[in-house]
Amino acid sequence: RSSSFDISLNEVEIADINIRSLRCNNCSSCYNCSEGESGVANSFSTSITPSIQNGVIEASATYNHTESNSTGFLDWFRIVVHRELQAKNNRLFFYSPADGSSSELGQYRLTGFDSQPTVLDVTDPTSPKLLGSTGSNGTFSVNYRTGNDLRFIAQSTFNQPAAGQPVEAQNLRGITEYPDYIIVVAEEFLEYAEELAAYRADKDGLTPVVVTQEQILNEFSSGVLDPSAIRDYTKFLYDRALNDGQIPPKYLLLFGDATYDYKDIINNSFTNYIVTYQSSESLERTRSYATDDFFGFLDDDEGALGAGNTNNSH
Repeated sequence: RSSSFDISLNEVEIADINIRSLRCNNCSSCYNCSEGESGVANSFSTSITPSIQNGVIEASATYNHTESNSTGFLDWFRIVVHRELQAKNNRLFFYSPADGSSSELGQYRLTGFDSQPTVLDVTDPTSPKLLGSTGSNGTFSVNYRTGNDLRFIAQSTFNQPAAGQPVEAQNLRGITEYPDYIIVVAEEFLEYAEELAAYRADKDGLTPVVVTQEQILNEFSSGVLDPSAIRDYTKFLYDRALNDGQIPPKYLLLFGDATYDYKDIINNSFTNYIVTYQSSESLERTRSYATDDFFGFLDDDEGALGAGNTNNSH
């Protein structure tokens, strides 16, 4: 069944958008319902002159549905208006929409800068164009094309990059053993992980290797906090053993607590020591997941934990 959103601008209804529902008929056999389907995208365009109170434009949406357990999610509004090109904190992003006319030379008047800004045409972000500007006393002008969905950045002050941090020399790829027990540990627990590795070597005859998450990130993801780095390191040891006719690793221990919010996006109180693999996308708040399975899929045709994919399991 379809549902709808009533869209209003300053309490004046401007659109009624019908949206078909998403449904999973076999949730018991998959990690997540509707995984990988980004909902049903709907867009509309309208031109109105709203009544503006105190310089505020208020957009709102009302979700209409017939099923009691139906839930609708509104992603974003985009409101395009004509306005003065006034910088905030010496920075300005602005847009020249396509108006149906041919591209003509026009003038953009920029205000609010403490000094002459650097102006770039970033319509194609892979090939930005530096534009010239003239003016003084906080007001500057740029002569350039108009229309054609052009996008610009103007900025007169720039952030300073943080100082780099020294990294101890390391070479995880230089290992000569063929470990069957891999321990990835947070730096805080390194001493205890080494004790465990020694115990397993003595009691179970395993050949362990202990590496910190930071070491793996430095060598397999350029220092970026990325779960794929742990899998890449594990796969390196796995492929190396197979290529040399040795027995590949059997066990992987992630030594340290984890949280689904390992990037601390919601700024909560969870402590994250080792990253987890996250479901790529989910509209079902109770069915998205974090899993360690990803780190154990090491053959070349494994590791794609996509929409409802449960074939990669051992």
